Amino acid sequence: NRKALPKPALETAGVTRDHVAPLTPLEAQVLAAMEQVLNLPGFGVRDNFFALGGHSLLAARLTARLNKEFGAALQLRTVFEAPTAAQLAAAIEKARNTGTSQRIAIAVQADQSTAPLTLMQERIRFVEQMFPGRVTYNTPSAHRLRGAMDLQAFERAFNEVVRRQPGLRTYIAGQGTSWMQKIQSELRVSIPFEDLADVPAEARETTLLQRMRKLVDTPLDIHAAPLFRCAMFRMDRDYHVFFFMPHHIIWDGWSFDVLYQEMSAAYSAARNGQPSPLPVLPLSYVDYSHWHAEWLKGAEFEAQLAYWKKRYPGIDARGTLPTDLPRRAGMTGSGEVEWVKIDRELTQKLHEVAKRSESTINMLTMALYSALVSEAVGGGGVVVGMPVRGRPVGDLEPIMGFFNNMLPVHLPVDARHSLGDWVRRVKDELLETFAHQDVPFERLASEPEFASYSQKSGFYQGLFSFQDARDRQRDWGGLSQETLPIMQGGATEDLGLWLMEGPAGLTGGINFNADLFTRDTAQLFRDRFMALLRDAVAKPTATIRELLDAGGEEQRRFIAWREARLASASIAAPAATPAPRAVGSANESALAAIWSGLLGVDATQIAATDNFFDLGGNSLLVMQAVEAMERSLGLKIDPRRYVYESLRQLAADAASTEPATGVDTVPLARIWAELLGLGGSQIQASDNFFD
Repeated sequence: NRKALPKPALETAGVTRDHVAPLTPLEAQVLAAMEQVLNLPGFGVRDNFFALGGHSLLAARLTARLNKEFGAALQLRTVFEAPTAAQLAAAIEKARNTGTSQRIAIAVQADQSTAPLTLMQERIRFVEQMFPGRVTYNTPSAHRLRGAMDLQAFERAFNEVVRRQPGLRTYIAGQGTSWMQKIQSELRVSIPFEDLADVPAEARETTLLQRMRKLVDTPLDIHAAPLFRCAMFRMDRDYHVFFFMPHHIIWDGWSFDVLYQEMSAAYSAARNGQPSPLPVLPLSYVDYSHWHAEWLKGAEFEAQLAYWKKRYPGIDARGTLPTDLPRRAGMTGSGEVEWVKIDRELTQKLHEVAKRSESTINMLTMALYSALVSEAVGGGGVVVGMPVRGRPVGDLEPIMGFFNNMLPVHLPVDARHSLGDWVRRVKDELLETFAHQDVPFERLASEPEFASYSQKSGFYQGLFSFQDARDRQRDWGGLSQETLPIMQGGATEDLGLWLMEGPAGLTGGINFNADLFTRDTAQLFRDRFMALLRDAVAKPTATIRELLDAGGEEQRRFIAWREARLASASIAAPAATPAPRAVGSANESALAAIWSGLLGVDATQIAATDNFFDLGGNSLLVMQAVEAMERSLGLKIDPRRYVYESLRQLAADAASTEPATGVDTVPLARIWAELLGLGGSQIQASDNFFD
């Protein structure tokens, strides 16, 4: 009963007491867009978007909407710098007058059955080839569903989503020496069902977690559809748990938001015997993949790349995080998590602190986390890896797929800054970075300017991820949905913090590579971060140094850990004695030169017995090493061999990976064709029987 409600009290900073109506049609259109994004009608053109509840995600939606409506090319920072409808209208008018053009539109492809891999997908495919059988890129989710369940309707709804979203029908296939996405035209899914209601109540949740952990720890084969696994568990009469785990090569965090929206609509319709209300998708991931391949050849890409190439040379950042265990060849890649929970009251207070700096809680928590990482490496600037949604236009919002990009955000931490000044500095850095967020991290890592930095400090010292999930659809057609925390079993990073905001506050975790860190260290990072949050709320005008020094027991333990690890690394470091150069053959010399350029190690210090990973290599650098060897010498090396073999072993057998010249492969191709059910012309001399 809206008439019975009292008039809202507009006490928030940035919200005017007097309603100011639009003066022009442009202002009216911008105001309408803001009202729809905020789902909050009735404010004026001078009211502040962020004071009314806007945040980074909603600002990104507003930017995409305005760009589409007006054919503009506004950046995300425009909304932060011009947060009222009047100011945004002026910014759009200025963009029109200066001739700022919109990026090339994404075209709908006639053939929706195949597509090239994006660079982001190619890296994951490459890692899967290097480390077969790992579960690093399994992305599990679990959903408590309370209410009367119609299992048949639920399965129909899920299959409607599979029919609608080509990403869920995609797999990765080889074509000669290259790889591509293939999309099955049809895919019918039967959701496995297990009734746990007969398990004793006190053991039911434990049994559920055991069942789901088995699913999480089972690899997904990226070469066969579907690239996901699902299951339904009955816990009680009106209580079920839906498990859904896609492979990261077809999925990202925002895709879960799309899943929530579509399952809500599709299940409601299926339950009531109605057709699906979901509209036809404007684009597909196939369309995006083709567009992305062309975009990488264009002027906008070159301009963004030029920004990064200018940005990174000479930045101040310390080395990598000190680890509990040494890096070594043959690491398992296993990962674990130490959970973080921040209640609603503290979350709200953090929002209030962020508003003091005209920032968001995302920016505030990242500012505090970067200060923590700086303290862990001994002070000074750091680079924090930050995933972004990577959907450059609004029509990609409803598409499930892997759009994520990683941004290396340079944060020159200065503990003398007040918290407010530091948060504003982080905000400026983020907005500058967001304006150049489309260059794939995989492409950036191959640039000499970035490689020279990464040789000293790694690509980044820590990972930070923040997702605002307050607007997620939690009513799935009459079923009340609640997320059940469950984590993947692999580690894509050394250590990172992820946070997700929901109605109850912030939840998240410290993810860590169990080959490098112990759980005690992850708990130490969590406790230290939580202390920083509480102190930031209690003393919002303090300096970063004062906040870091106010940690009490958490600070003492954290500093003791850092000093012990740095001292241990210093003792363990071998004396700087030259190693014999690998000059046993031309291949060894050539491979040593390639490694030297990629790893920043003097070629004279590379021994024939050295392993690439032992010298500081990683999967991104292996990709570059393989490409460089093939490009410069015509020698193709299976990347899996880099994990365990030495430079001498790789160089000695490199030529053997190519078929010998003059050998007739036709008879063998006929045998393979008969066994595999293929045409003989489909089999290349370089093909592998199992592939």
